Amino acid sequence: MEDSALEIENLSSHIYLSPDESYEREEITNLVKVAIESLPDDQRLAIVMREYQDFNYEEIASVLKCSVGAVKSKIHRARQSIKKILLAMEVS
Repeated sequence: MEDSALEIENLSSHIYLSPDESYEREEITNLVKVAIESLPDDQRLAIVMREYQDFNYEEIASVLKCSVGAVKSKIHRARQSIKKILLAMEVS
């Protein structure tokens, strides 16, 4: 999980933001991290590999020892769960 946190931080370090924008981005990043960490292991691993480590579906399927269809399903469910968690925290 630490690698994905570094990836997120690296993305925001290349963009100039006002202090308020920077604080807001950091807050949202932290909330997304909390949401990802709350996912079941298989969904968390799939979404991190896809979104932060740039694995393709076949690579993720190989690591998780499941079909590509199962990977797509895990990622879809992970995205839905993250959205639901963030909405519950009132993050738009």
